[in-house]
Amino acid sequence: MIFSKHRLSFRILDVFKISHHNVRMDNRDRHFGAISYRTRSDAVIEYDGKTIRMQDHSVAYFPPDTDYLRTAGVDEMYVVHLDVIGYETREIESFLARDPERTEAGFRAIYEEWEKKKRNRYYTVSAMFSNLFGELFEECSETSGESPYLLKAIDYMNEHFQEPSLTIPDVAAMLPVSPVYLRKLFNRELGIAPKEYLTQLRLKRAKTFLLSGYYSVAEVAEACGFEDEKYFSVVFRNAVGVSPSRYRYEFSEEDLQ
Repeated sequence: MIFSKHRLSFRILDVFKISHHNVRMDNRDRHFGAISYRTRSDAVIEYDGKTIRMQDHSVAYFPPDTDYLRTAGVDEMYVVHLDVIGYETREIESFLARDPERTEAGFRAIYEEWEKKKRNRYYTVSAMFSNLFGELFEECSETSGESPYLLKAIDYMNEHFQEPSLTIPDVAAMLPVSPVYLRKLFNRELGIAPKEYLTQLRLKRAKTFLLSGYYSVAEVAEACGFEDEKYFSVVFRNAVGVSPSRYRYEFSEEDLQ
């Protein structure tokens, strides 16, 4: 679960306060993540054959590129749209806040600061959100049931994914476990092969670099651990459906906010 991970980085895109009643909404083609706190909710989230029920004081993470249907009689929440660096999943994750008053106060303060629209709000809100996430991390890390081998493997990938020579046998040897055991571990706990996880991690960072507008495709490929620009373009197109160059023009920062 994202809330039990450490060494994550966030890029804040927008902050909302939402109040929906008798809503049925199909959420699709969203290329950024969202972390929300429900003040009042009976929402039902359906995706990929799974159902998650929200309630008052639910904290939830909705990853990018995961389509879902949201149905609710009442759904009132604070929502932070963001890019997450250092974590990949296609699963929607949630838990109940242990200290709802403190958690709600944290989200409310972030929203109110964002709404002031000061020139420095990205820096101020980023700092506030990092502190709040640290509190959520403390709540969840103690109860995380994930394998320590899995956590170490993910940490290692996050630290070394920019190295083209990094292989799954390298990760397994660092633990140390066999590559076969590592594949079974990832498939059992995350539902994904470690090689695919590493590729998704690299692509996630590549999307962020492309949207920044500061780097060429070749520079993004090198910074994200791909062997060369040609190989990067093939992998990117197969995963995303468009070339890196076209992705940059189709999804601007304004589209994300």
